[in-house]
Order: sequence, then structure tokens, then C-alpha cells
Amino acid sequence: MITGDQQRRLQLFNEKADKLLRQPLLRVGTVSLKLEWDAETNELRHTLAGVSETDIDAFVLTARLFVQDQDGISFRRIVEIYDDPDVPWSMADRFRDAREKWTAYLDVQPGMAVNLKTLTNGDILRVLFYGDLAHVNEAKRAEYEQWRAVPAFAALATFHLIGVLEQLASLVAFIRGLNTDLLDAVKVSS
Repeated sequence: MITGDQQRRLQLFNEKADKLLRQPLLRVGTVSLKLEWDAETNELRHTLAGVSETDIDAFVLTARLFVQDQDGISFRRIVEIYDDPDVPWSMADRFRDAREKWTAYLDVQPGMAVNLKTLTNGDILRVLFYGDLAHVNEAKRAEYEQWRAVPAFAALATFHLIGVLEQLASLVAFIRGLNTDLLDAVKVSS
């Protein structure tokens, strides 16, 4: 049905999915962002509560495996397996549908803008992932530095990123279940 290498990649995806789904970030409860204007100092203060920087960093360390291609288990690389003609069409169709919904979600504009550019969920994910949390890509770092120059905006972006990461975790959990079904089907047909 599918090759041994494909099976190993699905198993690795599921192993890393299990690790991601155990992360404290997914169990923090209510996360809030409080913005307050201080009239005396003419400053906008912010407080992000309910999640720690360590929670976000730990989550991103594993989550990056699902969005970066080099480890063979990113959403884009797993497509290669589900596009195999030996994979049952119903499973392949469910995978494609979930991935299309994720792509559409990344295109959603949450109502944030920088320098007259309206941001998308994908922009927020890419700038924070590749400009600070997972890597330090020069272009994304420059964007991140612009955001960081306005601390309240940076806090708002981080607050919004948590929602994006929760959606990513939901997709990972769904694909993990689909991978399990496919691996079980391989066992039965062997």
C-alpha cells in the first residue's frame, strides 16, 4: 500500500504530534491581554497573562516541525504521502480538506495592520516564527523588530499567535488521527 519510508514518516509525525499535544501551552486556560493607557507617562502599557514565554517557546520548538519542510513531516511533505495513488481516496480527501482549511485560516485577516499593511494569521505566524521564535530570518527579523518597537503591538501579535498555534495543534491532532487510520489500514492489508 505505502512504502516503509512513508510509514516511518507517518509514525514520526504522530510521535511529534503526541509531544506537541502534551505541551503546557495547550493547557494554560484563559490567556488575556490587558492594555492600559497611562495618562501621566503618556504610555500604553500591556500585560499578557495566562501564558509564559517558556510555554510558547516549548510549543514552537516542536510545532516548527509541522511547518518547515526539512524534516519530512511538515504538512507540505505529508501531502506527498496522501497524494500516493495507493492511499484510499477518502483518507486523501480528508487530508486535503483539512490542509485547505488551514491554508484558508492562514489567509484570514484578524484586524491588525503595520505600516498600512493588513496582516493575516499567516503573516503573524511567519514573522514571529521566522523573525524570533524558531529562526532568525533576516527579512522576518526586520519585521519583528518593527513590531517590537511598539511593545503593545508586539504583545497583541503574540496574543493572537497563541490562537493561531491552537489552530495548528487542532490540525496536527486531526492529521495524527488520519495517520493512525492509514497505518492501521496498512497493517490489515499486509
